Amino acid sequence: MTGSPASNPALLTRLNSRLRPRRSTRTVRSYLDTHAEAADPWKYLVPARDAVAAEVARLLDVLARPGR
Repeated sequence: MTGSPASNPALLTRLNSRLRPRRSTRTVRSYLDTHAEAADPWKYLVPARDAVAAEVARLLDVLARPGR
């Protein structure tokens, strides 16, 4: 692969479509399992967003390594 991951829209779309449903759904379910009283979606969507951001950062680090 040549160039940075950000210069490859197809790769970013593929990563986004594979990561977001898995990470965010898993995190939301986990939060709701432990916080049954949660009614405000911001309380469980923020941890989901943070989980997706962490996974994207990890994958971008992997893709940015020399030899990729």
